[in-house]
Amino acid sequence: MFGLEMQHPLVGAADLRQTTRFPTRFCIWNGVYAVFLIQTQCGDIRYGRQTYDYQEETVTNFSPGQTSLTEVPDSVKPIARGVIFHSDLIWGTSLVLEICYYSFFSNLSNEALHFSEEEKGIFIDCLDKISIELHIP
Repeated sequence: MFGLEMQHPLVGAADLRQTTRFPTRFCIWNGVYAVFLIQTQCGDIRYGRQTYDYQEETVTNFSPGQTSLTEVPDSVKPIARGVIFHSDLIWGTSLVLEICYYSFFSNLSNEALHFSEEEKGIFIDCLDKISIELHIP
């Protein structure tokens, strides 16, 4: 949808600054987990009738089975980085039993996480390391 090439079938590090195309209105049924640091206010994200509560420099989270509608003004180029992973990646690990306790992946969640500058740096560092690992043959 965004013209990004993923290096692995189960996990990807996405940087929306590198998109080759970006629709202005799209509905996504998430079949994956995703955690994104939204660095610009790039439009409205809606779950059902509620708008996702996020601002610049916050983290949004999506999990399998969630549906969201996003509307982006024509003049806005989104700046966001994140990690996307399929549930098969954690299959057979203890995380598969524990992920339900992470409330930010809840189907009822419509609020973003607000990071401190230190947390933002740690998150970006992790994304950089994931991206490096995915590019190693």
